[in-house]
Amino acid sequence: EGSQTHIELTSAMPFVMIFLTAGITLVLALVTLALMPEKPLRGHDEHAAPVLAE
Repeated sequence: EGSQTHIELTSAMPFVMIFLTAGITLVLALVTLALMPEKPLRGHDEHAAPVLAE
C-alpha cells in the first residue's frame, strides 16, 4: 500500500544544531526579558478609581 521511503541517517548533527539553536534562542529571550526595564503604560492614572462590575 503506497510507497514507503526509507531514509537512513548518517549523522544526527543537523538535529543537534537545530536543537541547540532553539535552546540558545530561548535562553537569550529569557535574559532579554529579565534585563528589560518595565515601563508604565502611557495614559495610566495611578489614582484612578477601580472599576466595579455589578
